Amino acid sequence: MTDISSIVRYDRAVPVDFGEIMPGARGLVWHVKHIDCDAAVEAGKIHDKAGLDVERGIAVLAACVASWEWGENTWHGEVPELSEEKAREILTEARWMVAPLVKAAQDLGNFTAD
Repeated sequence: MTDISSIVRYDRAVPVDFGEIMPGARGLVWHVKHIDCDAAVEAGKIHDKAGLDVERGIAVLAACVASWEWGENTWHGEVPELSEEKAREILTEARWMVAPLVKAAQDLGNFTAD
């Protein structure tokens, strides 16, 4: 018998290696949690009041970012400190990063128990 109450580990962080997608971004790796992790659900509730789907989506995705590695890359000349606010800023401007992060954050296979 399988106890399905813990089959999905929403707070497990999985890597998204942007260097595999965009050769100019070698060394840039963001680690994301599942799109239904507690932080993302809370961000969705807060941004529901704004009524803007794009802003809400970016806010939810930014809440999924657990960590990042920049390698030799920078953002506007510096390596940014990790924060939801900074992740929202980056994802709003660097929209090419959104799709790979969403794909990883929605893939249940990335978050099922071992």
